[in-house]
Amino acid sequence: MLDLINTVIVASRDKSVDTTHVLSILKKMGASPKQVAYPELSDYCDEPIIYCSHSEDDQQTDALTTPYIHWQSNQPSKGIFFDTFDTTEQDESSSTGITLPLVDSLYALFQSHVRQHGLLSPDVKRLWHNAIIGNSIEFQSTIDLASRIAQIDCDVLIQGETGTGKEVIARLIHYQSEREEYPFVPINCGAFSDELLLSELFGHTKGAFTGATADRVGLIEQAENGTLFLDEIDSLSGKAQVALLRYLQDREVRPQGSNTLKVCDTRVVAASNKCLKKLVSEGKFREDLLFRLDVLHIDLPPLRERGNDIHLLTQYFMRKIAKQYNSQPKAFSPNMIKTMGAYEWPGNIRQLQNIVTRLFLLSDDFVIRVAGASKLAGVDWGKYLTPSDTRALESGMQKEKRRVVEAFELSYLREVLSATRGNVSKAAKISKKERRSFIRLMQKYQLNREDFVTH
Repeated sequence: MLDLINTVIVASRDKSVDTTHVLSILKKMGASPKQVAYPELSDYCDEPIIYCSHSEDDQQTDALTTPYIHWQSNQPSKGIFFDTFDTTEQDESSSTGITLPLVDSLYALFQSHVRQHGLLSPDVKRLWHNAIIGNSIEFQSTIDLASRIAQIDCDVLIQGETGTGKEVIARLIHYQSEREEYPFVPINCGAFSDELLLSELFGHTKGAFTGATADRVGLIEQAENGTLFLDEIDSLSGKAQVALLRYLQDREVRPQGSNTLKVCDTRVVAASNKCLKKLVSEGKFREDLLFRLDVLHIDLPPLRERGNDIHLLTQYFMRKIAKQYNSQPKAFSPNMIKTMGAYEWPGNIRQLQNIVTRLFLLSDDFVIRVAGASKLAGVDWGKYLTPSDTRALESGMQKEKRRVVEAFELSYLREVLSATRGNVSKAAKISKKERRSFIRLMQKYQLNREDFVTH
C-alpha cells in the first residue's frame, strides 16, 4: 500500500511543534514523512496530509502521544487531526469523525488518499476506461500491447484466467481503434445452444426454423465496421467453429434460411480462459480456426502477479460501492491489507470486487479486520499472515476480554447519557471520569450527544 504513496506530509502550527512520535511511526511503517508548517501547505496538493493540533488550554501537550486520534470523516482526503479535544459543548456536538487507534487511522488515511488520487487513468477516451486500474509492470505491459494492437486492423485473441478483465481489454482495443465510432457487440458463446448461437451470430430469415417468426439481423452484421467480442470461444461446437472460420476467411455472412451472402467488415476479438493449443491437441478445437484468430495475441496476467494493483483495485471498488450506497468508504486494517496482497485470488478481479462489496455491506465496523472478514467472505485470511504478523495479533483471551469490556463500556455510556439527556458534564461526573476522558470514550464508540437529548 505504501509503495503507492511517495511522501506523507506531517503539518503543524510551526516546526517547533514536537511531531517525533508520528514521524517515528510513519518511518517504521515504511512511509517517507516530511514535517511542514501550516503556511507551507499550499505547496503540497497531491500528498496525504496529517494535521497535528493541540488544545488551546495546554500548549505543552503532545497530542500525538494519545492512544486514540480523531479521524475526520468529512475531509477524508485532507488527513487526520491529532487532537486532545476541546472542552466546549459546541465543539463536542459539531465534531464529526471516528476515533481509531493510531496505526488504523494512518492506514485509513492512506487508503483514502489512494481512492482520491491513485485511480486516474491516463488519456481516458470513454467513461468505461476508468475501470482500467493498475500500475504494475505486468499490467502496464499488457495495456501498452493492447494500445498498439488497437491501431492494427486485425483479429485478436485474448487469453487469461477467469475474471482477469478480458472484455475490458477488448473494449480498450475497440475504443482506441479507428472503429471506435461504430458498435462494440459482445456475446458469451457459452450461453447459447448450437442453433441459437448460429442464429445470434449470422441472423435468420422468417420461417428458417420453428419459432423464427420474423427476419433477424445477426450480431456480426450488427457490428458492421465495429468490433464483435466473442467470449468463451472455446465453448463453440464443431459446427459453430466451421461457420466462424468461413466468416473469418471470406468476411461474408449468410443468415439461416437465406441464399444471399452479405459482406460484413467486422473485426473479431475472441477470448478464452482455457489453453486453446491444448484443446487443439485434444481434438476439441480446430487448428485452422486458432490460426485465423491468433494473429495478434494478448495474455492477461492473473491478479496475484500484479502486486500493488490489488490495493488499487480494492480502493476503486470500495469507492464505487460506497458511492452507490451513498455512504462513507470503509478502511482495511494493516493485517487485512497484507493478507489480501498474499491471497491467490483464483477468481481474480471479479472475485476481488465481490469480496470488497460483501465486506462493505456486511461489516459492522469502520475498519475491516482479518477475523471478521474471514467469516463474512468465507476465506481464511489468517493463514496468509506471516509469523511476525501473527505475533502482532492479540491472543484469543485478550481479544475476548477486550470485546467484553467494550460491550460493557458502550452499554454504560448509552445508559448514563440517556439518564442525563445528553448532558456530557453530568454524565462524566456520574461516571467519576474526567470530562475529556468521557468525550474520548464517546468518540471511540461513535456516540453523539444530540442522540440522547429529549425535546
